[in-house]
Amino acid sequence: MKALGAGDDKAVRAFCLGEEDLEKIAGEGIRNILGSSLLPENLRVAEALLTAADGKEVVLGSWDPGKIYRTQQGSPYKASIPMVGGGKLVLAIGPEPSEYLLDLVSIEGRWKILKIQKVDS
Repeated sequence: MKALGAGDDKAVRAFCLGEEDLEKIAGEGIRNILGSSLLPENLRVAEALLTAADGKEVVLGSWDPGKIYRTQQGSPYKASIPMVGGGKLVLAIGPEPSEYLLDLVSIEGRWKILKIQKVDS
């Protein structure tokens, strides 16, 4: 978590899909929907994760990448790009395990969080 810059807003934003990234890969309709709802929620969840991990030992419990595929060019995507859907990340933050569901997208060779959701325990 240190490598992600726990508590560093810029580092968190760099790992989450942003408006500029959306503009590169998605059509206008899907950009409007994701930009107003999903992107702010991703930042909230990622920032909460890094805040919870600050100063604690974080251990990778498991990582299941889910399905790896390429999008189809056309609506809603501008190009065929690599994506990971239905990934599951389990981290032990201190003594407590936390589970997250992740969808990732590759933007110019760098994987970014398209969607992150904490699974309530």
